[in-house]
Amino acid sequence: MARIKSSQFDDIRASILDAAAALFARQGFRNTNIIDIGRACNASKSRMYHYFTSKEAMLDEMLVQHVATLVAQAGPVAEGPADPRERLRDYFLLHLRHYYEQRDRHTVLIEDADHLSASARDEVRRLEQKLVDMLEGLLREINPVRFGTAAKTGADRTRTIAHAMLIYGMLNWTYTWYRPSGRLSLDALADQATAMCLHGVDDPPTRNQTQSQPEAMMTPALHEPHADDFQSLDQLHATQDRKLRAMGERLARSPDWCEHLKRAGVAPTDLRDRASLAAIPTLEKADLRARYPFPMLTTPIEEVARFCATSGTTGLPVMFGFTRHDWEATLVQQLARIYRTVGVTPGDRVYQGYGYGLWIGGPSMDVALNAYGAVNFPVGPGRADLMVQWLADHAYTVTTMSPLWLMTLLTAAKKAGFDPARQWALRVGLFGGQSVSATFRAEIEAQMPPGFMAHNIYGTTEAGGPILGISCPHSHAHDQMHLINEDSVLTEIVDPETMQPVGPGETGEIVITTLDKQASPVLRWRTRDLVRLADQPYACACGRKAFPLIGRIIGRSDDMLKVRGVMVFPTQVEDVIAGIEGLAKEAWQIYIDGDGQSLDQMEVAVERVPSATMSAEALAAEVAARLRARLGLTVSVACHADGTLPRYEAKAVRVIRRAGDQG
Repeated sequence: MARIKSSQFDDIRASILDAAAALFARQGFRNTNIIDIGRACNASKSRMYHYFTSKEAMLDEMLVQHVATLVAQAGPVAEGPADPRERLRDYFLLHLRHYYEQRDRHTVLIEDADHLSASARDEVRRLEQKLVDMLEGLLREINPVRFGTAAKTGADRTRTIAHAMLIYGMLNWTYTWYRPSGRLSLDALADQATAMCLHGVDDPPTRNQTQSQPEAMMTPALHEPHADDFQSLDQLHATQDRKLRAMGERLARSPDWCEHLKRAGVAPTDLRDRASLAAIPTLEKADLRARYPFPMLTTPIEEVARFCATSGTTGLPVMFGFTRHDWEATLVQQLARIYRTVGVTPGDRVYQGYGYGLWIGGPSMDVALNAYGAVNFPVGPGRADLMVQWLADHAYTVTTMSPLWLMTLLTAAKKAGFDPARQWALRVGLFGGQSVSATFRAEIEAQMPPGFMAHNIYGTTEAGGPILGISCPHSHAHDQMHLINEDSVLTEIVDPETMQPVGPGETGEIVITTLDKQASPVLRWRTRDLVRLADQPYACACGRKAFPLIGRIIGRSDDMLKVRGVMVFPTQVEDVIAGIEGLAKEAWQIYIDGDGQSLDQMEVAVERVPSATMSAEALAAEVAARLRARLGLTVSVACHADGTLPRYEAKAVRVIRRAGDQG
């Protein structure tokens, strides 16, 4: 017997499409599955299939319906009895209102129409052509001399279709920056668009324009899509060249910078464009420490709003100043782009787990999350027993912290009887301060709620914060990050020996130049961080093609170990440990003896967790065997009891150099 259709069947289908549209818009069609949509609707997977055969079927119906509704509403407006200029204005208003009110569906139409089935794609295109035909008809009514009366071919047709498509290019993207809380209503915006199309930019204001202040509306809100997120590489290079010239003019007023550059036979004004960087000397930690206590400070100290400092693990911390503009404008805009990239939204509850004080991590997140409109819980690291409870009770949806600290929390949650995959609500994590292996990241994601994405975030105090790199939903799967703020921090990836740029697929050191920073800028700062440039750095499917892709941080050029002639990075050791069941993933260390450049011995210390099925001896042997296969080295391995080795809330100390001659 056929199942009886519920009287609420159509309403339920509509609510499912609403939930699906929100998810597709936020995280992309490819990154959303039926389970995600069911969770948003508080319904099981099987119930989802009762209403739709697949998420593809949802996409088809959603987008066809979206465009069909607009066609149905636009017809009476375009073909009505009113003056064609009034109808053009109402036609614009109709589109502006529909695109804004249905912005989730419209975002999906713009970004994911390629995933439509062939039949649905044809139907959407047919409907879109009807809209273009209606607009062309209005243009011909308004100016039959310029556009012809019913031109279908020739110059009139070319001119008409060009005007219509340019207008639709304007209308289609207005929803990304329009804010109803601003000073410009949709009616006033329609007036302005009409006047611009009819008379150009020199025509006097019409109707309500004199009461409007569109300049307050032209900058999108921090959480809304920004056009410069998707700028072309040519646009980016032009911006970098312009800002480098301006930077040279600023540095010319700094005695410290003039002296630093003079030693290499150049002057600040030699900084003209990207090509001129090759002649500029790099900046090293010794250069900054030689100018203690406020090195390379380019503004009076009275204009510095706050200082941040490096960790000081190899000497006195180095102070970096921020003007109020640096802190509240530049830094906020840089982090807001990162939040947009990973899908943070206003109202998200954020467990901010980075540390505070002079370290830039926690304070920078605080100021940016506040401006962005997120709900910030600035707890910082520590208090694991409390946090596993709060993660369940407070329903945080986003977190920023060290990946090592999250692994510690996951371990603590299991000991306390919590099931993070079921009881926590986290969907996005921004993990920085410590580079971890892909295996370690996968281990984290496997224990988190379904759909949770652990994004690598990368930055330095010298760069101005955790603002250099972030993975997008597309690059995440390839363990890659975008150098996401190249228009405000220019990045070079160079061979650490020759300082020549590396090519796609090659490994090099990151060298940075801060283009916008007013206080404590850096020019060609050597981070010592080593990364691999992607094989196709400018081809990410997300569309951010001006911001190149790099792999995770491999290690530091000054942390690399040379053991019996073999180059070893700590992340290689971590990758092996993370892949062995029964070991604590957050607790391990490397011990080396002496201070020579080439080492004869290396000892790895690991921890056995209480639930391990293998003995400590067997685990040590397994680690040694895998390291031998991975590195081509025989190393000694010691497996300790649970809780023996230190845990770290932020940056971990993995390599311990034992003093004295151990031989």
